Amino acid sequence: MDVERSQDGRWHFALGPVERWIVFAAASFISFVLYKGWDSITTRQDTQNTALIALAQQQAVTNAQITQLQSQLIDVPALNQRVSKNEVRVDALEEATRELRGMKGLK
Repeated sequence: MDVERSQDGRWHFALGPVERWIVFAAASFISFVLYKGWDSITTRQDTQNTALIALAQQQAVTNAQITQLQSQLIDVPALNQRVSKNEVRVDALEEATRELRGMKGLK
């Protein structure tokens, strides 16, 4: 490698054939490392994107199930009231059945 200073104060250098190959190899290596780094980053981002999409789908399913459960829980007081009414009716029917059986036994 030759380095010369010209009269205007600038430095000029010339590379020989071996130095050119070394510079080319170093530039190629740096380019390859940068490409692999970039490829790794984009691959990780794609993987994260896929995972986030799956998570969003699971969240949508969970939200739908929660909504369904909430709508079912709204009916619980009405169900309690219906059960109470049915218990009263069953009690009345059992009493009527006892009376009928008692009357049948008297005949």
